[in-house]
Amino acid sequence: MVKKVNYYHLALWITLALTLTELVLFLYVVSINPEKAVHGVRVLVPLAVLVGIWFRSNVARYLGAIWFLFAAGSVVWPLFSSGREVGASRYGALPSSHSAWR
Repeated sequence: MVKKVNYYHLALWITLALTLTELVLFLYVVSINPEKAVHGVRVLVPLAVLVGIWFRSNVARYLGAIWFLFAAGSVVWPLFSSGREVGASRYGALPSSHSAWR
């Protein structure tokens, strides 16, 4: 018997995963450089969206969608603006005798 997908729970779990990822990355960056603690908004906004989805707020859903599009854009934009091919190494392709290709 296949259970029907509950999109509310799916959104809640995905948002929880993104919030925990942002929290772990924030704690890692702050442990290296404590001056970067001012970037806590990257943790607070997903947390607020998570609470809003939990309380089934339509405003939180729409603002969360806008925030996540912005966050995804801030990750993807440097890939396209760097002028390099994704996955291209600094010294060109690896030689065929490299151990990873065997």
